[in-house]
Amino acid sequence: MRRDRRAAALQSRELLETGDDEAAYESFAKAMQLADRNGLPFYSARLLSDRAAFFFDKGDFLQSNNFDALAETLAQSANMPWTRVRCRIRQGRLNLRMHLPGAAQSVVANAEEQLREFPNAALSAELAQLAEEARHTPARPEDRAFQAPAK
Repeated sequence: MRRDRRAAALQSRELLETGDDEAAYESFAKAMQLADRNGLPFYSARLLSDRAAFFFDKGDFLQSNNFDALAETLAQSANMPWTRVRCRIRQGRLNLRMHLPGAAQSVVANAEEQLREFPNAALSAELAQLAEEARHTPARPEDRAFQAPAK
């Protein structure tokens, strides 16, 4: 059964990379069904997070955000802080693409709190980079109108 889940997940990723979206989704659905039938929310969260990362890397931010929302919810219920942080980092990067540095900084603060409890050097480095980018990203003009003046 474990081999079946892994094979379906790997096949789904390979099919996505070759552009066969329909077959990739069928393989992904099979892997999700196997994980759900066997009560493995941590595996489902990982599958969803990996799929979100794939779409994020391809620039399909809407699909990525949809999978991230599901992955983060499952990761929270399965007590997977690092998967949650990965989801939050993608959300922060998306906020920066939309020129919402305040939202990105909020995401960074939330993720840093998770990493204080469950340290991970690689994720901490990504968060530090995201925080730095957020500090240097100009806000949208409509957002600047509602910010308090600098002292």
